[in-house]
Amino acid sequence: MKLTKVQVKTYKNILDSGEVEIQPDVTCLVGKNESGKTAFLHALHRLNPAQKNVTFSIPDHYPAWLEKRHRRTIKLETVCPVMAIFQLEDSDIVALESRFGKGILTDTEITMRRQYDGTRLFDYEADEGVAVAKLLDQVQVPEAVLVDGDELKTFQALSALIATLKGKTDEPDAAKLSQSLERARESMLGKGGDFGAALMGELDSLTPIFFYYDEYSSLPGTVKIREILKADKTKLSGNLLTARALLDLGGAEDDYLLNPVYERRKRELQNVANYLTDALLSGSLSRCWLQVPDP
Repeated sequence: MKLTKVQVKTYKNILDSGEVEIQPDVTCLVGKNESGKTAFLHALHRLNPAQKNVTFSIPDHYPAWLEKRHRRTIKLETVCPVMAIFQLEDSDIVALESRFGKGILTDTEITMRRQYDGTRLFDYEADEGVAVAKLLDQVQVPEAVLVDGDELKTFQALSALIATLKGKTDEPDAAKLSQSLERARESMLGKGGDFGAALMGELDSLTPIFFYYDEYSSLPGTVKIREILKADKTKLSGNLLTARALLDLGGAEDDYLLNPVYERRKRELQNVANYLTDALLSGSLSRCWLQVPDP
């Protein structure tokens, strides 16, 4: 996905930034001191941070002069301080269609919001019938079973069909078909069987992750890898958490990093470094967004 627009609202000194367009190469924020440049980047970072202990906090981030007034009329935890619009790329569409079927999304623009309580929300346009049709095609359901085929366009209708087939205890083929449909549904949607949750989970896995750097941020010269791998991410300092996030982003494997053979450990770190360098220079690391405020 590519980030195209960002809007920050009700965050620190920003009441509403309006929609800010993100350019395909470099976007530079220019403004006077205390005008909200850094606050804007802080909010964007928290949309989907690589450092998972970076969160929104009402006592720290909600505009102080509005907190008491708003708490009387709205639930502050559900306020969304950041909204971003992403454009799906070809690789994203391939990933989604391989799971849910060709044409599953009717619009290639996705909107993502994050609430103060940490909940992420997606706005998208999808055709549930496409996913149901793909599942029925995989199982090869006989036409005779699909008496109301024109109405079988939701997973709720599919569940009703499965229940009907289960009820035909005197027909062994019906029981086998219901089991096949249930397995295919679980394979596509997971154990919960919720289409919306499954699709949002897939979109979440494709959403860019964000790093934030400023003049005070720097990676430590030495990192105790064994300790940061075992540590609770929520308890790591910002710099150590960034080191851990970079290892994860580079695909580092614990078995190699902790291998007793020095050359194997060294080789794994070199592979991670080479991957990150190549991905950044080639522009293929589209899931990582680097944010640098002015000093």
